[in-house]
Amino acid sequence: MREKPANTINMEDVPGFHKELDHTDGSYLLYPAEQYGMVAHCLGIRTQESMRRLRIVLQTKDDNWISFGGNPTGPDKNCVKAFPIYDWMFRDVWFAPWHFKWDYNRVYDAMEQAGLNWPAQRVSPPYGEEPMQILYLYQLIEPQLWDKMTRRVKGAATAARYANTELYGNRMTDDALPPGMDWRDMFYVAVEKWNPKQKQALLEGAASLIDSHTRRTTRPVPDAASDPLTGLSWKQIAKQALRGDFKNRLKSTLNNKGEAVSRKLGLSLDEMLEIEQREYV
Repeated sequence: MREKPANTINMEDVPGFHKELDHTDGSYLLYPAEQYGMVAHCLGIRTQESMRRLRIVLQTKDDNWISFGGNPTGPDKNCVKAFPIYDWMFRDVWFAPWHFKWDYNRVYDAMEQAGLNWPAQRVSPPYGEEPMQILYLYQLIEPQLWDKMTRRVKGAATAARYANTELYGNRMTDDALPPGMDWRDMFYVAVEKWNPKQKQALLEGAASLIDSHTRRTTRPVPDAASDPLTGLSWKQIAKQALRGDFKNRLKSTLNNKGEAVSRKLGLSLDEMLEIEQREYV
């Protein structure tokens, strides 16, 4: 899409590196232990964004911002991940460049001018199920790049136009269901559009969600409304299949959905757990 900078590392320059291997997983190929010793990848995550990211830094009591992970006897045993600013809030992220006069990616200025709120502003690969929701911005903030994207990537213009509609599993209402079909039916219809490997990932993700639900309550998974304790519904599972969420990201957001429903019902978590205990008895 752009000219490569000088001194870039290409795949053919690193024996053993292949397309499906990302930088952190293949780090031992770039930084062999005998040459570099211990290596840390500094990653700027914010636990404010998701419970999944918070759990990353809750695994140890001390030095929780360093994640050793992986296989301690494997080829990447000399590489760790470090999250030095995991506890920064949105305001901290923007206060630091202002206060210390740091340089930053000016695309964020264009996103601000386009009216995007802070949590939605992100510079990332554009075609994932989450960043695709702001794909339309490229034609506003980088029209020349957008022209290249539409000519190179099949379906980019369609995704930009419809990514925030029910066609891509967003902003879905019960009106999106065909007559006589419920959200459970929609899930199985949506699964069939993916290839066998992707289909298997979605089925396993749904099974994991349902198993987690049944271990906490005797109620069946509701169709449209989120369960007040687990947050799960067949509508959520169907949206995951429509979006192609193969990483099962829904799992990290269910507690928030359940809490929102229980608050509407005027029930505290303790009261919900008491109800569950009575149902089990």
